[in-house]
Amino acid sequence: MEIKSLNSVIEELKETVDIKQADLDNLKSQLEFTNTKSTQLQAQIQQLQTAHDTQVQKLNTSISNLTEEKEVVQASLQESAARIVELETSLEKIKVLEKEVETRQILLGKARHEAVILNEHLGKALGMLKQQSNSVDNTIDKELISNVLINFLQIPRGDTKKYEALQLLSSLLEWDESKRVASGLSHHQQSGEPRGRESFISLWTDFLERESTKK
Repeated sequence: MEIKSLNSVIEELKETVDIKQADLDNLKSQLEFTNTKSTQLQAQIQQLQTAHDTQVQKLNTSISNLTEEKEVVQASLQESAARIVELETSLEKIKVLEKEVETRQILLGKARHEAVILNEHLGKALGMLKQQSNSVDNTIDKELISNVLINFLQIPRGDTKKYEALQLLSSLLEWDESKRVASGLSHHQQSGEPRGRESFISLWTDFLERESTKK
């Protein structure tokens, strides 16, 4: 009985060992599968990490490029703004110049109009002088003498016009040599010097021509 009981125990132990061995083999298989799966997962993780690093590097490069482009655009905007200010300043100057040109054109038109009127007056005066030169009447207009005398008195001392006005007066009044010497126009009689009405016509014509040229 004892031997049978012992054999029975041995059989049970063998069965238990077989079961444990099967469990151990099963665990080994699971461990191998787990190791294989872990290796695969690590490889996938490494691939994902590499892809992530590559993507991050690309993003960093894109950010750097965008930053540079932003700086270029900002510099271009600043340059454009400065150019706009410069153009606005130039436009204001052009407007001022256009206004000055317009004003000068108006003044030029007025000057031309005045020149036309002056030339008309000069022509009339010269015509009157020619008529007087051909007339035997030796009468001198008092208003003309008064105007020349007033002009003479208003001319500052030392101005050459004062001598010209005095010379015109001497011709208008037909001064003789003694009066010309007394007035300071002459120190002695000069040969070939025009006298009387002829001298007056010449001096008055020259005077009008000089005045018209100044306009």
